[in-house]
Amino acid sequence: MRDELSVILDRYEQLVGRLREKDPAAGEQIENSRKTVERLKKFNGKLVRFQKALSRKKQTQHAR
Repeated sequence: MRDELSVILDRYEQLVGRLREKDPAAGEQIENSRKTVERLKKFNGKLVRFQKALSRKKQTQHAR
């Protein structure tokens, strides 16, 4: 699985490089989109942890 992800990442980088050569603005837009996705992933992780903590808190309150 890790090897497949490496291949995909390498291919992605190649495609972004080609886009930047042809249209620097498109390459920048892709990079900005990638950064946005990374920020959303981090936020989603925080949200999931918060939801789990809230659920545990509710369970302990109901157990009393």
